Amino acid sequence: FKSMTKGVIVNDNVATVSQLYNLDSFDGWLAAVNLTNSSSMVFQNEAGFSFDLSHIAKDGYFYKQEQQDHVDGRDGTSYFKTIAPMLIMGYFEFVQNGLLKFIMNWVPPFKRAYFGSIYVKTTVDVFICYGFMLMIMMGHDYYNEILIGMFCITVFVYLFQGRKNPIMVNFWTTINPRPAFDLIMDEKKKDRASVRFTIVRMTKQYTLALTVVAILAVDFPLLFDKRLMKTEDQGYSLMDLGVGTVMLSSAFGNRLILTHKSTIKRTHFWSDLKNSLTGNILVTIAASIRFFLLTGIEYHDHVTEWGVHWNFYVTIACVNMLLVFIRSPKYVLIIAMMIVAVQEVLHIHFDALSYLYYAPRDSFFSANKEGFISLPGYFVISLVGIHIGSLVYNCLIFEDPITLHKTIKTKEGMVKRHELEFSLFWQLIFWGFMFLALGEASGYVFNISIRRLCNAAYVFTQIAGFFFMMAGTYFLERCMLERNENMTFKAIALKQFIFFIGCNLLCGLINISVQ
Repeated sequence: FKSMTKGVIVNDNVATVSQLYNLDSFDGWLAAVNLTNSSSMVFQNEAGFSFDLSHIAKDGYFYKQEQQDHVDGRDGTSYFKTIAPMLIMGYFEFVQNGLLKFIMNWVPPFKRAYFGSIYVKTTVDVFICYGFMLMIMMGHDYYNEILIGMFCITVFVYLFQGRKNPIMVNFWTTINPRPAFDLIMDEKKKDRASVRFTIVRMTKQYTLALTVVAILAVDFPLLFDKRLMKTEDQGYSLMDLGVGTVMLSSAFGNRLILTHKSTIKRTHFWSDLKNSLTGNILVTIAASIRFFLLTGIEYHDHVTEWGVHWNFYVTIACVNMLLVFIRSPKYVLIIAMMIVAVQEVLHIHFDALSYLYYAPRDSFFSANKEGFISLPGYFVISLVGIHIGSLVYNCLIFEDPITLHKTIKTKEGMVKRHELEFSLFWQLIFWGFMFLALGEASGYVFNISIRRLCNAAYVFTQIAGFFFMMAGTYFLERCMLERNENMTFKAIALKQFIFFIGCNLLCGLINISVQ
């Protein structure tokens, strides 16, 4: 198209030249297509070459190509601008349970309306949830100001919260009477209990909500900065970080870290494999529907994201199958590091980067090269997710859950719990900087972060960003005396996978209906 810098649209019904256009850009092409409503639309360049544009205009080719060009060729932004939204997201806990309660203390009618009407509570909670996410999307150039502003508001609320009805505690010096986890006793088997960590639940909900807002907002340039889009060749971006955090947070629910080691019932490998196969049915169906639906309606698809037939659901299903072979959380971090090392050696030996960029898609493997090559990296991210879950569990659950249920509210138990909560915060910070250093070193020795390759630098920087987000969220959660759970996140938590699929379908429906 660009080789034909100037041309004319010839309307066969009139048999005259209608107008001369500069068709060097897509705007010129769209103007030419939108001008003529005739059944025949023929383009003719200055050299006299001509061809019919009618079928192209009818099939919506230009709009589909424009959507494709909108997400192609992005190289992201700085690493700080990538993890800054994740740090800001941690302040959601303060907005929901600190700032909101502060306003209620000063405006009692609002408090009565909020807790007295389900409609008012739902409206406020939805506004806080998605308003907060949109602020992250649209504030790319103001992340420094947003972080400083949120910090100042937090300090203000803490200083002027009032002694009679306190909202926050000093995490460094004061014991929060509310534990960082919920002990759920088995009603049938009194000798068993499971643990649900508040920070784990919050992190999964925040990550999922931000992800679904991003996949919809990405098609609207006024809402979503191009620097936040998935990178094409190399670099860092918010949407790249979103994929990694989804894999990390989903690993928190792994069977290896759900129950205490003394109450674990060992399962057979073949039983776990069968459960994994049956559990992946819904994921496989979602992956198949997405492929055939996009193909059938000629929906724009970013091929260099995962491949021709591959998509994120296929990666989830494959990782779930591979996790069956991990029988203990004890050595997952060592296994992850070994896989990363072998992966980098293979990338260098087979020149995987050149293959990824330049190999023609003439076979099933090459057509889906992004999906196949990145799979080991996402498996490593999930293994580290299990390590993080084990880290949280082993740090906070210092006794058997049955015994802990009895001692958690004693004076000695509360002191011990506060010490371990404090220790966990610094462990999250330590591991964050550790993986950040590994990511920088990997980028210096091998290649910098490449999403399509899912190389060591990408894997380590993804994990580092997640640790920092988790540390910030955990710190603010421990400062809140009470938790008023946001109804939007509570609804998301009920059926997370169904919510994710539904939002993908909604995104496609909007793109089909509105140009």
